[in-house]
Amino acid sequence: MTAEPWPPSAEQGSYSRYSSPSSSSYSPTTPSSKHKPPLTPTPTLGPCFLLLALAYMSSWTVMGSFVSYFKQHHGPDFFVKLNGAYYLPGLPLVLLQQHYDSALDARFGSRAAYLARNLLAFFMLTLVLLRLPSVPASEAAILLGLASVMGTFSWLAHGTASTVASMFPPAALAWLQTGFRMPELYSLGECNVKVSK
Repeated sequence: MTAEPWPPSAEQGSYSRYSSPSSSSYSPTTPSSKHKPPLTPTPTLGPCFLLLALAYMSSWTVMGSFVSYFKQHHGPDFFVKLNGAYYLPGLPLVLLQQHYDSALDARFGSRAAYLARNLLAFFMLTLVLLRLPSVPASEAAILLGLASVMGTFSWLAHGTASTVASMFPPAALAWLQTGFRMPELYSLGECNVKVSK
């Protein structure tokens, strides 16, 4: 039995709920169909989206946990600059993805393109986290540059994950957004524990 292409190609049409032609629920649709059925979720799908978002947002939470350190060495306004360096790349990145993603998906296939984007994003985020401990306290420009790189690839991962989650029922996006905020909730919990001690 050959593997079914993902998503189904325009030449083959798509299957209702991606069932096999031998299934009683098989109903081929034409490429011009406006509404395709969502992919059928599995019990582990939601936690997977949660962990994915938790992973790419944890890097920013790690950097943000050093707010007192940055304030001591660079003044009270430095964390504002850090936030700008992290969040500002989001808009141009969204515009680039809107312009190029369809062409890349058509050339390499959506599955390969999504996988490549996430692998690139997590590779770069890992490099940034490995570099951070060796940055001298006085090098504000390097810290801002690393925050910008971190923001660029965090939003690349988030955009890719959101696109994939939109192919599934709405609960997938709910799990993704929950994971998106999980690092902040964890940080608040840690702060409360330290205060209580």
